[in-house]
Amino acid sequence: MRPHVVQLAEDLKNAGIQYAFGVTGGGASLQLITELEKKGINYIPVAHEAAAPIMAGATCADGTMRAVAISIKGPGFVNMIPGITLNYFEARPALSISEAYDPSIKIAKVHKKVDQQSIVKSLVKQYTRLSEKTDIAQLKECAELEVPGPVHIDMCNDPAESDEVCKSSQDKKFEELSDLKQYKQPVLILGSLAARKFSDTNWSEFKIPICTTAAAKGVINETGDYAGGVVTGEIKELSPESTIVAQADCVIAIGLRCNEVVKPTDYEKPTFILDVVSGDMHDGFNATEILANKENIETIKNSVTSWGKELCETSRTNILKETLKNPWMPAAIFNELNKHDVALTLDTGIFCTVGETLFQAKTSSDFIGSAQGRFMGTAIPTAIGHALHTKKHTVCVVGDGGIMPYVSEIATAVEKKLPILFILMSDGGYGACAPSAAKLNAPEHAYERTYQNIEKIVEGVGCPAKSAANMTDVETIMQDWRSGNTPLYLELHFEKNLYRSMTQKLR
Repeated sequence: MRPHVVQLAEDLKNAGIQYAFGVTGGGASLQLITELEKKGINYIPVAHEAAAPIMAGATCADGTMRAVAISIKGPGFVNMIPGITLNYFEARPALSISEAYDPSIKIAKVHKKVDQQSIVKSLVKQYTRLSEKTDIAQLKECAELEVPGPVHIDMCNDPAESDEVCKSSQDKKFEELSDLKQYKQPVLILGSLAARKFSDTNWSEFKIPICTTAAAKGVINETGDYAGGVVTGEIKELSPESTIVAQADCVIAIGLRCNEVVKPTDYEKPTFILDVVSGDMHDGFNATEILANKENIETIKNSVTSWGKELCETSRTNILKETLKNPWMPAAIFNELNKHDVALTLDTGIFCTVGETLFQAKTSSDFIGSAQGRFMGTAIPTAIGHALHTKKHTVCVVGDGGIMPYVSEIATAVEKKLPILFILMSDGGYGACAPSAAKLNAPEHAYERTYQNIEKIVEGVGCPAKSAANMTDVETIMQDWRSGNTPLYLELHFEKNLYRSMTQKLR
C-alpha cells in the first residue's frame, strides 16, 4: 500500500485538504497520517472515531471539502459511521478514509472483517477503493456538487467495484421565472444554497422580509431590519410562517429544500423556488422550481417592492416579550450572547428551538449545528472543528441528552487551547421527551437524567468548570471567558416545568 498512500497524501494536499482527524492503527492509516504531516497537514487525534468526521465536516460546512477523517478497518470504521451520517444529513462534503481488507479475502483468513462498502455506500455520494487511479480532484468535485455530502475511500489492495458516477440531483429541465412585479408583498426564504452559491449577494438590498432555514442562519445579518427569523414547518403562534409569511402575497425561495425543514409547508400562495437541483428535494411546498443564477437574483431584486419592516420588528418584539418573561431561562442566555462577538453551535434539544430563534447570527460562520438531521450529541465535536477552522470564540450549547456522547473530546479543545465555551442547559432530563412521557406514564429513568457531576468529568480532562444560577454570574463568566483564548465549561440548571413549556408558542 505504501506507494499509493504516498501519492494519496500528495493528492490530498493538492486538493486543498487542511485538516485531518482520526484514530490510527499501525498500518496504512498510520502511514497516511505520517505522510500528511510531512505535507504540512496537521493530524488531530480524537477520543472516538465518530468525532473525526464530525470535526472534519464542521470545517466543510460552507460546502468546500477541506478535511479528512481517518480510521482503521472493521470496528474503527464502524465507529465512524455516526459522524459520516451527520455529514450526510447536514450536506457537509468531508472525506473519510479507512483501512480495509480486500473483499476477496475469506473471513477465515482475517480478523474483524466487515463489508465496509455495503455499510457506507448509502451515506456517501461516492465510494472508492484506493489505487493508482484514485482521482482526489474528482472526489472533491463530487463532494461539493449540489447537494454537497461526504465521500469515502477504503485503503485495500483490490481497487475493483469503485463507483464510477457521483450521486447528484441535477436531473430536470427547469421552468422560467414568472413576472414578479404583480406581487406587492413578497417574502424571501433562503436555504443553505444561498450561503454556498450566492455568498456575494447583499440580501439587505432587497428591503422585504427575509426568512431562512436553520441551516442558512447567518446568510443574512439577523440584526437587520428585514430579518424575519427561521422557518421550520413546525408552525405555532410566533413562528415566522404565522407572523410574516402569512401576510405575504408571494413566496420567493432560494434553495428551499424539504431536508432543511422539519416539515415542508404548502404556503397556499404563489411560491417560486430557485434551485440548481430537482428530484424530490422540493416535495411538499407545492412550488414552481426554476434554475438559480445571477440573472434571476437580479431580476428578483429589481422586481420587488419594499415592505414589511414594521412587521419584522413586531415579530421580533413579540418573541422577546414571550421568551424573556422569566429572567432565568435559556432565552436570557441566548439574548446575552447577542452582546458578544461569538459563534454558536447548538446541539438538539428543547433549548435548540430557543437558540435558533433568539440568537442573531451576522454571518454564515456565526452559526453551525445539526440543523437538518437534528443529530443529538454532535455539538461538542462540531464546535471543536468549527473553532479550529474559523478561529472564532465559539459557544457550544448542549442539553442533558447531548452532553455525554462526546464529552471526552473536550480534551482536544484543552490541548489546542480553543476558545470554546461549553454550556450545559439542564432541566434534569430529556425535556423534549417529557410531555410524551407523561401521557404514557413512562418510567422516569427513561427520560430523567441519572448521571451527575459532569463538572468533575470535564475537569478531569483539564477544562475549567463553573456553574451559575443567575444572569449576573453568567454575564461575568462570559466576559472573563471572552477576554481569553481557552475553553471553559459552564453548567446551568433550570426549573423543569418552566423549561419544558418555554417553546409552546415558538414551535
